[in-house]
Amino acid sequence: MDAQENKRIVMEGYRMFQNGDIPHLLERYHDDAVWVEPEAENIPFVGRHNGKAEIARFFQQLDECAQAMRFAPKEFIAEG
Repeated sequence: MDAQENKRIVMEGYRMFQNGDIPHLLERYHDDAVWVEPEAENIPFVGRHNGKAEIARFFQQLDECAQAMRFAPKEFIAEG
């Protein structure tokens, strides 16, 4: 894969996330994927999430806690 293909895949993943299409987003993860959410005060779902089931739970908790937030990336950089 080249940088542009990597960028396309990431943009597609963000689009799925924004549309709430978590099941299709999770299809792109390896069964043994690890998601690490950095420690932050007052956020209950920080830490290490191992495998698709734990990552799915992370996204569910994120959705429950952050429904008022809107995340809109404006630029994707694959080169350098």
